[in-house]
Amino acid sequence: RWLLHMATAIEATTTDAAIRGELTAYFVPAAEHLRNDTGLPISSSRPN
Repeated sequence: RWLLHMATAIEATTTDAAIRGELTAYFVPAAEHLRNDTGLPISSSRPN
């Protein structure tokens, strides 16, 4: 969802197609990096 909002913001604020492309090229991998992965050995929940 974050990436969808960023793409909408880019479209709303940037008229230069080259700049839109650069921003999108940055945000797509950034969004993948920020994605929560339940396979990680860390958790915010603590055992009782």
